[in-house]
Amino acid sequence: MPQTNVIPLVDLVITHGGNNTFTESFYFGKRMIVLPLFVDQLDNAQRLEETGYGIQFQPYHVTQEELLAGIEKLLGDELLERRMREISKRMQASNSQEKAAELVESVALGTEYFQGNGTIPVIPKQASLTNPKTLLSLPTEEPQRSSIVAETESSNLLFPPIL
Repeated sequence: MPQTNVIPLVDLVITHGGNNTFTESFYFGKRMIVLPLFVDQLDNAQRLEETGYGIQFQPYHVTQEELLAGIEKLLGDELLERRMREISKRMQASNSQEKAAELVESVALGTEYFQGNGTIPVIPKQASLTNPKTLLSLPTEEPQRSSIVAETESSNLLFPPIL
C-alpha cells in the first residue's frame, strides 16, 4: 500500500526522515519524529527540530521512554497541530505539481519564460517531449547565441542555458 494512502490516516509519523516521507508528512499536516540515518535525513531532522515542527532522535541511542515522551509531547501540542494543518492547506492549494510541470516544459521547449538568456543549445524541432527517444537519437548542433526563441520550418527549437 502506498504510504500516501496511510499518512492521512495517522496522527503522527515516525520516519527516518527521507525527502519523500518528510514532504508527504507536511503535505498531509502530520507531526513527525525523525530517526535519521544518513544524507538528506540528517538535514531534514535538524531543520525539523530547529523550526519546532517535530523531534529528532538518534536511532541507535533513543530509549523507549524518550520515544514515548516525544510522541506524547507532539500529540499534545495543539499549536503545532494547527501550524501543520495550515501548512497542509497551503501545500494542497498551491497547485505546485502543475507549476513544476509548466516550468520543466518551458525549459524543454524554450518558451517565453526563459527567452533572452544568452548561449543556448540547439535541439532540432523534430524532437518530441512525448517521445524522449527522439531527443536521444537526434544529431546535436553547436550552441548559438540568441535573444529569442523561434521555431519555423527551417529553424530549430532553441533551449535556454542551464545556469
